[in-house]
Amino acid sequence: MHFLTGWASVWREVRRAMDTPGASTTAATELAPMADQALAWLTADGVTPGAPTPGAPEAPGSRRLGLSDLLVDPAAAWGVAYVLHGSRLGGAVLAPRVDAALVPFTGAGSAFLRTAGADPGREWVAFRRRLDASGTRRSDAVTAARWTFGWVCSVLAAAPADRLAAGTR
Repeated sequence: MHFLTGWASVWREVRRAMDTPGASTTAATELAPMADQALAWLTADGVTPGAPTPGAPEAPGSRRLGLSDLLVDPAAAWGVAYVLHGSRLGGAVLAPRVDAALVPFTGAGSAFLRTAGADPGREWVAFRRRLDASGTRRSDAVTAARWTFGWVCSVLAAAPADRLAAGTR
C-alpha cells in the first residue's frame, strides 16, 4: 500500500498547491478535477496520505522550488499536468498486478489505479489536444514536467513501506 499512500500524498499536495494565490487557470482547469477524483478513488481504496511530501533538490545558491511555484506559471502548469495525466495511463497496466498482490492480504481495491470507470486513454488524447492548442512555451512545460517527475518519484520513494513490500504477511 505504500505506493498508493505515496500517490495520496502527491494528490494531497497538488490540491493544496491549487489554493496558492496566483495559481494559473491552467492549473485549475487541468489539475483540480484530477486531484479531486484521485483523492476520492484513493479514499475508496482505504488509502490516506502519508507524511508531508519532500520538495525537489535545491540547486546551489537558489531557493527551493515547490509545486505551488510551478502552478502560478501557465506553461509550467501544463508540464505538471502532463506528468500527472500520463501517470493515469500507467495505472491501467498496474491495476491487475496490484489487485493480485494486495487484495487477498489487505482487502484494498484499486479504484485509483483503474481510475474507477474513467477512460484514461481518451482523456490523454483530449489533454494532448488541449496542450497542443494552448500555444504554451514547450521549454517551460518540459522543465516543469521533469521537475514534477522527479518530485513524484521522491514522494513515492519516501512513502512508508508496507508489510508486503518487506516480505511479511
